[in-house]
Amino acid sequence: MFFDQPELIFSNHLQIERIPEVIHRFQANRVLTNEEAESLKFEWACRR
Repeated sequence: MFFDQPELIFSNHLQIERIPEVIHRFQANRVLTNEEAESLKFEWACRR
């Protein structure tokens, strides 16, 4: 999936063993509230 926009990538230098055939991207239909984001931050890897 390619997007014509800059994106910050954070990494701690993990060795890649294989590249997946598909990478799925979730895009919410609304912005999360601060409370929702707080409750999800340890369950779902996401960026705001």
